[in-house]
Amino acid sequence: EMIRHAGYPCEVHNVQTKDGYILTMHRIPYGVTDTSRKGSSRLRLKRPVVFMQHGILADSSCWVANGAGGRSLPYILADMGCDVWLGNVRGSTYSRAHSTLDADVSEKYWRFSWQHMSEQDIPSMVNKALHVSSQRSLYYVGHSQGTLVAFARLAEDPEFNNKIKMLFALGPVTRLANLTSPIKSLVYLNRPAFLGMSMFGGTEVLPKKAISQWITAKLHNNDSFGSQIAYQGNNMMMYLCGVHLEHYYKDRLPVYLSHTPGGTSLQNLLHFSQMVESGKMQKWDHWSAKENLDAYGQETSPEYELSNIKSPVALFVGSLDQLAHPLNFHSYVLMDINNFLNLQIPQLDDWDHLDFLWGKNAGVVYNKISKFITEHERKGHN
Repeated sequence: EMIRHAGYPCEVHNVQTKDGYILTMHRIPYGVTDTSRKGSSRLRLKRPVVFMQHGILADSSCWVANGAGGRSLPYILADMGCDVWLGNVRGSTYSRAHSTLDADVSEKYWRFSWQHMSEQDIPSMVNKALHVSSQRSLYYVGHSQGTLVAFARLAEDPEFNNKIKMLFALGPVTRLANLTSPIKSLVYLNRPAFLGMSMFGGTEVLPKKAISQWITAKLHNNDSFGSQIAYQGNNMMMYLCGVHLEHYYKDRLPVYLSHTPGGTSLQNLLHFSQMVESGKMQKWDHWSAKENLDAYGQETSPEYELSNIKSPVALFVGSLDQLAHPLNFHSYVLMDINNFLNLQIPQLDDWDHLDFLWGKNAGVVYNKISKFITEHERKGHN
């Protein structure tokens, strides 16, 4: 709806994972300024495919929340001739369906973490985009958790590396050591929350409910109330990643708040808190030597070997990012990933975790990405 309102074509595609989750993808097959072909023939034109994956507690709308006019990366890429696909992982607003389970009543539906997204969702959506577009490989743009699941898949699946021309990692998440964010305090809830989940089952966390629409209406009708909500929203979001509202477009604040949070599972948040506690990028820890042994062949949860990644990776990190902390970037990410490409933006000053999506200065990064894709395609890479 947001995409069509901006004047761009939008297709909805569904794909089912092997474990039954039905994921929705939004495709922008071409841009509004694309005059290379007219009518339906534009759909038959082979274009560079770009797959974009949102972060934690978000959905595909986060990529287009700033609207058109050079503010949102999907529109920029579509206008320059790319076939753009926006993914939605399980449990998010647009991917709550399942072949046998009801997300609203089934606790079993919510027994997943980002590990399952990496193993099931990401390859399913990438394969769907490649199949529909009749392409062999694509460009992957990930933000936050969207980078984490890509790193994990690339580290474990040599064939998947052949399908990724380049990974653009915005606010890259691997290890969660050295955090300044209060999110590190979640480690104290690890075992009590896991015990509760074991006893009562999986559960949903922070879904997009009617409260979001109510807040949006208030923002439109009451500036004073809107300021209070914005202040409270700022504090809540800072808890996760460090947010600075003055960095974003004030007129888009109702859009931001009406589409976030996008929901996830308690187990997913617990997996992140495990990473904070261990300081490692590792698989889900069952907190049982026997269960870990059954799942992984060892009594502890294994780490991902990021040195296995063969696809080229471009990394972008913000100096104010409390979730993808700059210290982690320099201490771990650059050391763990061998095949990274320096696009001459090793660190973005005065830049937080959400500037990559909503920032007034996001064009600095968007221009780098679009320029690289243009040059890469001109050289005939496939």
